[in-house]
Amino acid sequence: MEKEFYVSPEGIDFRTYSQRVRESSRELHDRLKSYLMTPLSGSNDNIAICLTGSDGRFEKGPCSDIEFVVLKKPFPDVEQQLPAIIDSLKPMHGERYDDDIEVKDLLRGRMNWYKGVPMLVFPGRVGDAVLLHGSSELYAEAKLCLMEEWRGSQGRGLVERLRAKIKEFAKIVKENGVQQYNKRTEIRHYDVGARVAFYDPANNVLSLKAGPLRWSQFALWKDVVRLCRNLDHGTAFNLLKSLPQNTRERIMTLSEHLSVTSGVAEALADHYEFFLQQYHRSQEAYLLRGETAIDIPGECKDRLVGLEAIIRAPLI
Repeated sequence: MEKEFYVSPEGIDFRTYSQRVRESSRELHDRLKSYLMTPLSGSNDNIAICLTGSDGRFEKGPCSDIEFVVLKKPFPDVEQQLPAIIDSLKPMHGERYDDDIEVKDLLRGRMNWYKGVPMLVFPGRVGDAVLLHGSSELYAEAKLCLMEEWRGSQGRGLVERLRAKIKEFAKIVKENGVQQYNKRTEIRHYDVGARVAFYDPANNVLSLKAGPLRWSQFALWKDVVRLCRNLDHGTAFNLLKSLPQNTRERIMTLSEHLSVTSGVAEALADHYEFFLQQYHRSQEAYLLRGETAIDIPGECKDRLVGLEAIIRAPLI
């Protein structure tokens, strides 16, 4: 494995693995910051270059592309400058970059929508973002815009979109890893009865990411949105600003504000990190050996039951 920032998920318990991935992710972030030295032809006060996705959550997997989101105010030709920015990162050995970089204009809003598409509600695009380069003030303003969309006239609709996503991934869990894309297309991501998980990203087969991981992520964001809608403005924004990007750390922080005990929060974080490790095992097998199926432990079945019991309980 030539990747410089890489932790194998094999032969290690899930808590230790997740801790090592967090540590490796922080090292990756620091290295990226050191490479982002390309001057931009405009004021850095009007741009913030961020990591998002699994990199933002400190959960980078073996096959994860490094994913960016760019936040901006009026900034000339930012899209034309992005290739030069990415080129400045090329010394990162073995890493792949998602060239389809999302640019969010704060003056247009829509911080919750992926590429401005109302049907694609992903608050984590900004909520998970980690600032690499540019304006920390603009970065904070983007989070304020994110929250004000929750609290404004479109907030109820955003919650409903999140509920629809939660229902989508809950159905995959209920159907034992089977996802129905349309009447003609059915994809199986895993089978806990047969103790096998499948990973073939070219065909949208995504192992335990499809189901328990996405289910947990969207359920958490729904609770964050609802909580921020119920709190006063200042308290809600302070919560959002202080909310960790990492899922375990986020769960433990939220447990202080939601109707869950520390034990339930710890169990939810454990379930999440257990499935994260299994997903990363699928990625590693695919990356190193070209395998599209791995054996998974029988423990998956009980953990899915435990995860469902927590997610379906009213937290607010």
